[in-house]
Amino acid sequence: MRCFCPHCGGRIPGRPGQYVRCKHCAGSLLWADDTPFRSASDIHAHYAARAKEEAARARSEADLAAMLEADARARLDRHAKHQRNRIRRLSRLRRGFRRFMHGLGRRYRQATAPARGFLIHLFPGLAGTLDVDVAQVLITLHTASEPLRLNAVTELSADVAAVLAQHRGDLHLGGLTRLSRDAAQALAAHRGVLHLDGLQTLSEQSAKALATHFRSLSMTSLQPLPPTTAMVLSRYRGAIHVGDENASILKAAARWKAISRKHKSADRGTNTGNRRTHHQMPSHLTADVARTMVRRKGNLRLSGVTSMSVDAAKTLSGFPGDIFLDDMPDLAPEVAEALSAHRGDLYLVALRNLEVPAAEKLARHPGGLEFQTLRRITAAVGDALSGHSAWLSLNGLSELTADVAAALARHNGDLQLNGLRTLSAEVACRLSQHRHWLSLNGLRQLDEEAAKALSRHKGTMLWLAGLTHVEQAALKHLKRIPSVLIPDGVR
Repeated sequence: MRCFCPHCGGRIPGRPGQYVRCKHCAGSLLWADDTPFRSASDIHAHYAARAKEEAARARSEADLAAMLEADARARLDRHAKHQRNRIRRLSRLRRGFRRFMHGLGRRYRQATAPARGFLIHLFPGLAGTLDVDVAQVLITLHTASEPLRLNAVTELSADVAAVLAQHRGDLHLGGLTRLSRDAAQALAAHRGVLHLDGLQTLSEQSAKALATHFRSLSMTSLQPLPPTTAMVLSRYRGAIHVGDENASILKAAARWKAISRKHKSADRGTNTGNRRTHHQMPSHLTADVARTMVRRKGNLRLSGVTSMSVDAAKTLSGFPGDIFLDDMPDLAPEVAEALSAHRGDLYLVALRNLEVPAAEKLARHPGGLEFQTLRRITAAVGDALSGHSAWLSLNGLSELTADVAAALARHNGDLQLNGLRTLSAEVACRLSQHRHWLSLNGLRQLDEEAAKALSRHKGTMLWLAGLTHVEQAALKHLKRIPSVLIPDGVR
């Protein structure tokens, strides 16, 4: 870099700042920013000029940015206004086209109304039954956008149902009170909304056929569905309207199937589609190891882990799938609090001791909880778990006191107690207050007093699939429950 003397203008040799006097005129030199100056006042003037220049440059850049922003905003406003005007024009065109099509449809219905009205007088069977020829005429006269209302029909054969299923619009058969399996199979091919609002009962075979219909199904007059029929109908893929009570039964059946599938996959090792994530872990799980685990997909089964740090539990809480802890016998409250933030289901397979502080923390867990080997709990632990709002499985309990049953009855979710082999009348009375589905599939026999207490069950569904012997008097009480699953052989 060349430097020149501010006194005489001669070139200063060497590096900047090397000389304090000029070699030519012997004038004193002051250095700043590798530049020689005569005095300190020149240095101050230099910095002031540079600051003024930078301020001017910043103002010009800010002005340019403001100008560009204003231009971009103006462009966006013009584009938005253009789009709004375009949407208004399209909306006007659509409304005009809709009025035009409605006018055509109204004129068509007015023109064909005498023919459709004449069919009622020409074919008296329209008030009760239909034959294939009349059904063919009816679907010919009704367009795909026009509903076909046959609410006066009270009987329907499979052949007529097959013809009516060809109608592409909504189909109303509100006069039917029963539906055969063959007719249901034929109606399942219908591609519109199917209204069967007059049906009172539905067999399992008919439900299996209707479950393949996929658009929308309305059966609002059905009596409470039996569990087996509900399990079949819960497979329906479209929108289904069956009334509030039966809707709750279908939701419970769907939850039961989902939990059953999870339990089957847990018995085989954690299946995740075609993936299986089953890890043999160190006995104490650290945060570093946990961080490597949560990167995996599917569910996570940690075999061999008997303890874990709080940091490891916090790391596991971020795992999106279900977690299986096969070998952890105890759970500290701090670890339970960290795991309660987990969003999936939590399976504490080997947990044998559960204290109140840990139970209170686990009750905040938003997913399902399963305790397979928990043999007994106190009323305080049961009261803590009652604050849990998802499904709760305590299949390891082999006995239940009245106080614990009263606490668990307040649980605001589905409850599994499949480890109970006997049930006293007092415990049954307390469990009858539970307001969701209750599974007691481990019971083999039931006396009259316990059955009478269970008949007052207020939940959506009661499962007694393991019963092998029930007295006739007890069976009468059980049959009063709208939604109860009892083996066919017991009936």
